[in-house]
Amino acid sequence: MIATEKHEYLKSCELFAALSDDVIEKIASRCGVRECPAGELLFHEGDHGDTIFFIVTGKIEIYKGADDAPTVIAVLEPPDFFGEMAVLSEGIRTTSCRAKTAVTMLFLKQKAIRLLIQTIPNVAFGLFKVLIHRLRQTNDYLIALQEKEHVRAVLHVMTGPQQGKSIRMMRDRLELGRSSGADLPDPARCNLEDPQHNISRRHAELTYKNGHFFLKDLESSGGTVLNGEPINGSVALQNGDTFRLGGTTIRFNTAAPA
Repeated sequence: MIATEKHEYLKSCELFAALSDDVIEKIASRCGVRECPAGELLFHEGDHGDTIFFIVTGKIEIYKGADDAPTVIAVLEPPDFFGEMAVLSEGIRTTSCRAKTAVTMLFLKQKAIRLLIQTIPNVAFGLFKVLIHRLRQTNDYLIALQEKEHVRAVLHVMTGPQQGKSIRMMRDRLELGRSSGADLPDPARCNLEDPQHNISRRHAELTYKNGHFFLKDLESSGGTVLNGEPINGSVALQNGDTFRLGGTTIRFNTAAPA
């Protein structure tokens, strides 16, 4: 990547968007470039880490566990960044990471990041905001596992990019919306892939109250359709109902099939 390409990419990142062109130019001059083929391992959980990566093209898979039987935590894509936890904490990677597709990335070493944090408060605030968000989501996920909550309902994706996927409703509320690609597992949230952006980030919600289920549209841009009819407000759900968000159709079942 040439200097102007680095500059334009960094300017598009939320973390640096508020900075002046002069400052971004200085950051770009410190950025290295790394390209990886699909399947290449970037680091393992427990490795020492001193680098933050910014995805320019392609997808990165963040996971825990063995390489041949991973538990995928997130799939990241442009303009996501990753690796900040090790750089901002004890320097130990808390997850493993590999290229899901061929990827091109910019990277900054710990020394450059710490200099940015010391001299540019906006960068420090942005990094810690992302860090807190990811830690909170991970904590909620672990609490749900420890509590061994019962499955409230199961959603089966009938059409759309994730056709064939089953989603368990583990709590009394489940929000559904478009995935950003950087989402961490959250038992109160269902992230749906939607390349066409017909699904809103906060599109609809399922709730369970007094033995009954309800579906509500969260003032989404495209609306929510239940059994072929657009809904207005909160409506009751019955076992076997189907509802549509954008190009994704979901069948609702009150219990996992035997």
